[in-house]
Order: sequence, then C-alpha cells, then structure tokens
Amino acid sequence: MLDRWTVPALVTGLLALLAATGLTGCVPTPKPGTIDIVGDSIAFQANWARPDAFVVGAPRGADVVRDFTPGIGFPDVMTAERKRVQAARPAILVIALGTNDAGPTDQGWNAADDQELRALMALPSTTTCVVLVLPGYSDKPAVTSTQRYDLDAARAAMRKAAADRKAKGQPTVVADWGAVARARPELTIDDGIHLADDAPSTPDRIVDEAAADAWTTVLWTGVASCPKP
Repeated sequence: MLDRWTVPALVTGLLALLAATGLTGCVPTPKPGTIDIVGDSIAFQANWARPDAFVVGAPRGADVVRDFTPGIGFPDVMTAERKRVQAARPAILVIALGTNDAGPTDQGWNAADDQELRALMALPSTTTCVVLVLPGYSDKPAVTSTQRYDLDAARAAMRKAAADRKAKGQPTVVADWGAVARARPELTIDDGIHLADDAPSTPDRIVDEAAADAWTTVLWTGVASCPKP
C-alpha cells in the first residue's frame, strides 16, 4: 500500500522524467519547410566556408537551421532543439550524430547512448520526419577493432530506433553515410572518420569538395525520402 509520503514522491519523479524528455506541455505543429540539422565535426566540416554548397539538394525554399559542433553527442543538442520545437520547428529533424557517442571517450556505445538517441528523436512532433544519418568509418589502420565494434553497434541501434519510431506511424528515414565511407575510403582522412582534406585547413577551406558533397548528398537524399506534406 502506498502511504501519503510515497505518492507525492512518485508524482515528483514522474514530472521530472517528463521534463527531462520534453514531454510536458503540447508540442506545436511544426511550420512546413522547416529543417533542423544537428551534427558533430563531420557536419561541421561539410558546412565550413561552404554555406551555399552545403544546402545544394535541399528542398526549394527550406528554412534550414544548422547546429554543428565538433565533439558533441546526442545530449548536447537537447536544450537547443527543445527550444526550436517549442518555436514550431522542425518539419524535418536531421540527426547527424553518433560517432562521438560511440567513441572511446564516451565509454563506447552503451544503453545510455541508446536512451539519449531515443529522447532526442522524441522531442519533435509525431508528424516531424526524423532523418538519422548513420555514422561510419573507412577500413583504415587507425580505426581500432573496438571503435569498429562500437560504431557498428551504434549503427544497428540507430536503425532499430528508426524502425521503432516508424512502426508507430511517425515518419522516419535512415541515411547511411557509413555505407558510402566504407565503399569510398578516399573520402576520409587517415583516421577513417573525418572527411578528407588534401590541403592545410584555412579560413576558406577545411575539407575536400568531393568528400563534403558526398556527405551532403547522403543527407539530402535522406531528406528527400521524407513523406511530402
């Protein structure tokens, strides 16, 4: 039997959980044509000094937010994305993360990463199309067996999360950058992860155009697979 102290504690705990996952209050219907892209250093590279080239392939007239920071993972974008959701965005949410969540400094891919991914996917409206850009690597010596295992685990978990959301009738797309990276190792540097750069980085150059275009093609192809409004 629950006593008079237990019930308030349970209610408080439930409210805290709802607040942490952004489930309190109503989620506004997103404005058509709004696209939020959250990404790590790969997205940052592809966008650096290429603002116009980056959006080649985007839907015409799209209102695109680019939130890219090297070294980040799923939890790092939650606060900003929650605010955008409350501002009636996005019709499409592109999640180009996962490499750092599966990295050695984050103890590899684990159950917490899976929960954080799903919490981020649950932020927007159920009508929002979520596009997951799967992380990947090239088969190069610098990519350790542990990294390969964790990145493969991340990819599998992201596919499962996408399938679970789609099974609920919520539009969800998987865009597989990893398949491209494995097939075309020239698109990454020696670490097998970051986009190729055959020249020293400068304020107007940080990545090969071919590598950046290959990555953005994967992203916008995924976006194009979202249901039309």
